Amino acid sequence: MKKNNFILLFSGKSGDGIQFIGNLFANNAIYNGYNIKTLSNFPSEIQTPHYIQDNSSFQINFGIEKKVTYIGDKVDFLISMNFFSLKKNINKVKKNGIILLDDYNFYPNNIKKILNNYSYNFLKIKNIIENIIINKSYFFIKSKLINKIKNIFILGFVCSYFYNNYKFIKPICRILLKNNLNKDLLNANIFFLKKGFNFGLKKNKIKIEINNKIELINKKKINNLIKKNKLIYINGNEAISLGIIYACKKAKLNLFFSSYPITPSSSIIHFLFKNKNKNIKIFQAEDEISAITSAIGASYAGSMGVTSTSGPGMSLKQEAIGLAIILELPLLIINVQRSGPSTGIPTKSEQSDLMQALYGRHGISSIPVFSSSSPSNCFEIAYNSIKVAIEKMTPVILLSEGILSNSSEKFFLPKLSKLENIKIFKKKTYKPYYRNNNFVRPWIVPGTYGLEHTIGSLEKEHITGKVSYEYKNHNLMIKIREKKINYIYNYNFYKKNIIGNDFGKILLIGWGSTYDIIISVINSLPKKDSYFISYIHINYINPFPKWIKDVIFNFKKVIIIELNQGQLINIIRYKFLIDAIPLNPYTLNSEKLKTNYIIYNIKKILNNL
Repeated sequence: MKKNNFILLFSGKSGDGIQFIGNLFANNAIYNGYNIKTLSNFPSEIQTPHYIQDNSSFQINFGIEKKVTYIGDKVDFLISMNFFSLKKNINKVKKNGIILLDDYNFYPNNIKKILNNYSYNFLKIKNIIENIIINKSYFFIKSKLINKIKNIFILGFVCSYFYNNYKFIKPICRILLKNNLNKDLLNANIFFLKKGFNFGLKKNKIKIEINNKIELINKKKINNLIKKNKLIYINGNEAISLGIIYACKKAKLNLFFSSYPITPSSSIIHFLFKNKNKNIKIFQAEDEISAITSAIGASYAGSMGVTSTSGPGMSLKQEAIGLAIILELPLLIINVQRSGPSTGIPTKSEQSDLMQALYGRHGISSIPVFSSSSPSNCFEIAYNSIKVAIEKMTPVILLSEGILSNSSEKFFLPKLSKLENIKIFKKKTYKPYYRNNNFVRPWIVPGTYGLEHTIGSLEKEHITGKVSYEYKNHNLMIKIREKKINYIYNYNFYKKNIIGNDFGKILLIGWGSTYDIIISVINSLPKKDSYFISYIHINYINPFPKWIKDVIFNFKKVIIIELNQGQLINIIRYKFLIDAIPLNPYTLNSEKLKTNYIIYNIKKILNNL
């Protein structure tokens, strides 16, 4: 098999080590010069025997494209650890795809029953892994370790399809050494990784070759970058964490991060805890309200306050966001969106909190709302969110999504010196609400001699900061707070960004994680169709980019693609008074169904123009 890229899916029940071997394979691919995109899926339910929803999976698309932007619709290679994972994922395998079964966990009749129900031309590879591992010659392996090393044998076997020499999978051994495994488990993992690899070289009759017509990055250069921690394998939550760390370093501020654990945002605090230092303070709060109010307190005291949550927690934070707005203090609120309402489906990604972010508070309270579109883009959006929060003295909401937090790709760490400066406005005057030309008040840290002032949740008098009940002053303060948010238009990251022409028949507009899906759709359309289609992806939603107004009326039809029932489309219709067309494939679980649904509707609209 010769391909430019290849898609694998590791699948099994929770406890099979699916995420572990998937991440090892992905890291190894990076060491060997490939570009990757991965997606982890795991159940939110308590593990129960023979429960079909108890399925953990790890999908990886790797190859030689300059950037693998899309995880992929169908897979070339399914590695299935049990009957239920095979039944759940068999319809994702391409025709002539490969299925690797650990048939020790299968009844032969079950395998035949499943395969006979599908018309695909599968190549089934039977591999009695247990019989290979449980061998008297491996007496030094303790029996209790057998289940923990079975998955590593399978990983070695899978690697034999792509690499013809053990030296190509040695990076896995290096990664295992860094994982702080006990000596017995480490030796067993390395031993059976090699055993599985050698067994695969002897037994498998198929060789998969990733085309090398496009020159790969020099492997020595890659290994040097990895050793220097300049090239890393990163998911969305880790990228957000790094973004806020870099921004606080650039601003020369301490970072105070507080959160209450909630899926899928919890890994942000885990990552920060692993990388904490004297300039990073972490507080695991007892609830969502204390998490955000303690972050506000930290900002008042002169640190950069940051808090993270997901859907239900965001509802609890809304009153305190209003407090940060009227205090005019920097604060970052990260919402890694999931499916709701209430607890909903904690592991399902959905773009359902946009209206809440824009309008969820009481009173007239404008706030910047930004959204990230890919795992690596999470770094840029997090950095810019901190920059805006500090320079505009305002809370900022960053919308990420469950699918971004659980998907990973290669990321080159930037040099701190190359990132944009973050300027803190401080003025030595006894006027706490004195404004600069951008309507921003100074950041006055308590205890600063001569700058004592009153602070609280009641409305402030312009300039003096004293409590004021005058409606005229209240109206003025509302306008001032709104004006300073609108001035964000002047930032470089608000510059015009459109894929395609400034005019045509159809304009596609998306936000958040739909970027990958829409790019895949555009690449799948015939050239004769795609020529008439342009695409705008909006990362900075409030304030809304001004330049869109100059483009949107140059197209006959505007299509809004989002994973909800229609939220961005309401903003577009309100701002431009156009009859935009919604495409909302949020109920479709398969990415293949999503792309096919969008392609079908675009072609239908295009043919009627």
